[in-house]
Amino acid sequence: MIPEHCTNPECRNFNNPEGNSWFLPYGSYETATFGTVNRFKCRLCGRTFSEQSFSIDYYAKKEVDYTPILDGLKTGSGNRDIARHLCVRNETVQNRIERLSRWAQGIQHTLLPLFLFDEDFVADGLQSFSQSQYYPNDINIFVGKRSQFLYTCGLSVLRRKGRMTEAQKKKRIELEKKGKADPAATKKSMKILGEWIDNFLVEKKMLDTVLWTDMHNDYVNSFSGLVAFIHRRISSKAARNHLNPLMAVNYYDREVRKDLSDHTRETVQFARHPACMMSRFVLYRHHHNFLKPFRINSHDENSSYIYWTHAEEAGMLRQDYKALINKMQGKRFFLNKLTMNEEEMKTWLHLWRNPGVKSKRYVPQYIRA
Repeated sequence: MIPEHCTNPECRNFNNPEGNSWFLPYGSYETATFGTVNRFKCRLCGRTFSEQSFSIDYYAKKEVDYTPILDGLKTGSGNRDIARHLCVRNETVQNRIERLSRWAQGIQHTLLPLFLFDEDFVADGLQSFSQSQYYPNDINIFVGKRSQFLYTCGLSVLRRKGRMTEAQKKKRIELEKKGKADPAATKKSMKILGEWIDNFLVEKKMLDTVLWTDMHNDYVNSFSGLVAFIHRRISSKAARNHLNPLMAVNYYDREVRKDLSDHTRETVQFARHPACMMSRFVLYRHHHNFLKPFRINSHDENSSYIYWTHAEEAGMLRQDYKALINKMQGKRFFLNKLTMNEEEMKTWLHLWRNPGVKSKRYVPQYIRA
């Protein structure tokens, strides 16, 4: 194997390695799982690294098949169900979900600049919760109105509201002594997502693009300063059919609640951690965007069934996706080689938290490279 670049983000050879003379062979070591692994050393910065530094299984001690993990998630299986099927621990499955979700984010953000952005957009929040119903949240999404392609997503953790018993009100007061949800969380999240998409539209010169939302008051302030968007609102109580401009997010909401176990109504498989919930969500996004057939079917002259994906409907060329998959199959994306908004960055770095709740999950340092 010839390494593609140095693993030090501050080294010139991280982004612009020159030929094959920028590194030196630096021996090898033996592993029980991956056999002999070759090591290398950068001539410029002196950083040493191995073949495994570029693998999706970097620092992993056990090989696990990723295919049944994705298949299980998109068909409503919980982590423990997948773990029983693979005969591994629940923590191992969650670790592989996080690795695969970062890989899926890398695919998404590498291909996005190639998209046309020639359609209107729909934005909304998918209501869910993590850990308990005292920590509700909105998964904020930007979806193509025509393609139903999910361009980006974020999270806003909310304060529990609605009808509660006196005991539930007292418990909420006790929990809020440790930390309160930001009342402007939705406004901030949507503003970040909206400005990020707006920059793409300005770059592509797609001005006067319509952005559809419901009547949520926070959306008015979130999208007031956008250059390329014309913000239009419609009541969420309007009939949810194909004539409704919000159809794309209504459709995506339905698919998520049907396929992802932690968002199913009255589920017993709810998310135990908001960061883990977002890792599963962006992994499902990859399935929906790049693997799942678009809803419109077609037939060729021989009446054989053909389909295209939501990504292709949004303007992506299939050969671009296949070329990237062939290049990055089983490999690891580096954060400093990708361009993400702050919301996507929090998902990558596993930074989502419920207010006042300390995370007990281990987050490896190498994912920041």
